[in-house]
Amino acid sequence: MAAEDLKSPVILQTDDEDLEYGGMEYLSDLALGAARRSQVPVAFHLDRVSEYETALKSFRWGYSGMTVDCMGYNFEESIQRVNEIGVVAKALKVYVEICMQCFDENIKNHTDIEKAREFCENTICDGIVAVADTSHESYKGEVKIDFGHLKKMDQHLDIPIVLSEVSNVPNDQISKAVKSGIRKVNFNKELKEANKEGLGEFLFEHPHIIDMKTIYQPGRDKMYKVATEKIRACHSNNRV
Repeated sequence: MAAEDLKSPVILQTDDEDLEYGGMEYLSDLALGAARRSQVPVAFHLDRVSEYETALKSFRWGYSGMTVDCMGYNFEESIQRVNEIGVVAKALKVYVEICMQCFDENIKNHTDIEKAREFCENTICDGIVAVADTSHESYKGEVKIDFGHLKKMDQHLDIPIVLSEVSNVPNDQISKAVKSGIRKVNFNKELKEANKEGLGEFLFEHPHIIDMKTIYQPGRDKMYKVATEKIRACHSNNRV
């Protein structure tokens, strides 16, 4: 709804926890059904694929993109894993981005640009998750994203750069990251937190209401507000 109101393309994404809870078949039916009715372009993305069989299953169920998780594997193993999936994905025109353990030895928590370029040159991939002093935990205290490093990655890598897990990063810094070369930003915890807040407030104020449509509406409203803020922060509004 937020994407349609702001005339923005949007990516719907599921991860391992979602699949464990709802199942790939059911979630894909929901997402693809919404996509068919949407007035804006909708992509359907699978986050953090670690198993070849899961990737194959996602192809069958209509995913248009995925993130291949290479964390915990060495350089050569990661190339092999990505290419096993990439060969099939390319034939099916499915977008593949990579999340890899490729840190600069001289700069803590930064992607090594030369290693990333070598990796991309030897794999079938369409995008790469950037690490520029960002965290997979909600940010606490001062946020420090190295925008200069993002610009260098954008200049040296001939594929889209992705920023993942930006919980609690201010919207102005997200906007600056997009201007620095980021082409895709993943939002997850922000929407869950908004939903929990709306749901909790309503249940506290109206403990006797049992109609589920009524109970869940405040959470939907909170998520809508956050979604519109993030779309604008990514400069994605008025693109359709």
